[in-house]
Amino acid sequence: MEVSTTVADRVTGRQLQEAREGLVRLLHKKRFPREWIEREAPDAMAHATGDFAARLAAGKEDDTVNLLVVIAYRRAIKTLQKQLSKPTTPIEAIFHLEDESSPSPEEEAIRRERQKRVRKAMSHLSEQERALLTLRFYDDINIREAGRQVGWGKSAANRHYGAAMEKLKAQLDPSL
Repeated sequence: MEVSTTVADRVTGRQLQEAREGLVRLLHKKRFPREWIEREAPDAMAHATGDFAARLAAGKEDDTVNLLVVIAYRRAIKTLQKQLSKPTTPIEAIFHLEDESSPSPEEEAIRRERQKRVRKAMSHLSEQERALLTLRFYDDINIREAGRQVGWGKSAANRHYGAAMEKLKAQLDPSL
């Protein structure tokens, strides 16, 4: 109790306000994150006031505002370092390291087998039909533009596309 009374006697509201403002300016200058400053600076200043009270109780005389800023800044650095050293990823997330975006060996084997069957079925198509389907599915061009590149008009491209798809369906296994 006596220490708090001593601090209240020694530190005016104006000095505390100056110290708070000085701490915030210093933290901004040192490029601390803005959200962190808003959240943590008051706590750092409260701890600094307690540390300052301990210094006063020990009989040490110092410049109040500057010392409060220095103590609070050191506290802020320790707090930030402690927060940054904590792992941000929960340990449960680390246990599951499988890359779900890559196919399993079975899926990869099935994909390769499908590609082999489609290539074999496409070999039964005419050169222009193969070119049309390649442009349509591999280059992601619409049928009209793919037909134009092959040398057909819109209706001819649609007709040849339908015929080519029917030929492929006949060649391919329905389970594919």
